Amino acid sequence: MNKIRVLIVDDEPLARRGVRRLIEPHSDFVVTGEATNGYEAAEAIETLRPELVFLDIQMPDLDGISLVEQIGSGFAPEIVFVTAYDEHAITAFEMGAVDYVLKPINPERFDKTLERVRRRISSGESGGLEKKLSSLINDLIPSQGSYLERIPIRKDERIRFLNVEEIFWISSHGNYVEIHTQHGDHLVRETMDRFETKLNPQSFLRIRRSVIVRVEQIKELQTLFGGEYAVILKSGGEFASTRHYRKNV
Repeated sequence: MNKIRVLIVDDEPLARRGVRRLIEPHSDFVVTGEATNGYEAAEAIETLRPELVFLDIQMPDLDGISLVEQIGSGFAPEIVFVTAYDEHAITAFEMGAVDYVLKPINPERFDKTLERVRRRISSGESGGLEKKLSSLINDLIPSQGSYLERIPIRKDERIRFLNVEEIFWISSHGNYVEIHTQHGDHLVRETMDRFETKLNPQSFLRIRRSVIVRVEQIKELQTLFGGEYAVILKSGGEFASTRHYRKNV
């Protein structure tokens, strides 16, 4: 019997090791690779052609949902999301018939997930995965007109709400984004790619992988070598755009 090839994608080494250990007792599955972020995962899926991917949703740079957007129209392995997401996301997974396991992973739940994957692969049900993933993405990513207007900021035992009009610029720090305002900086647990989808693109501009600026805050642009720009903010901040985001600017 051919073994089911598995790719594990998570930015935390302990989490990858945990998934690998849970797979080991199942002799019909074999881990052929690991990836620490969405970019590595996209390359690994292209080269290793795994039949099953355990995919963490919250990762730095290219996160799990953004990765699925990229691969949904091409080679589509079985996807099992590894998530600590809220009830809304879990409902979306279930409605889309896409598997998920919650962190911390329950071994019995994990075994049931592997059994469902076995059945789908052996019966050929995986063929409809692209449509399911497309439906899932539509459920999880805000539609136009439902962009963030206020952002909850947790501090100690309190939650305050920050209006997006107060934002000067946003930077990425692993699984967090740092929001910079006149009255201080705030960390929010969210990846840059996911956070960008929640912001109105008419009001916010991504100029490099790690920086988003509020358009209203841009004072001027200065042309640099190679078609790139220095973006000068009213607050005094200055950033160089990168070639990948030149179209945005």
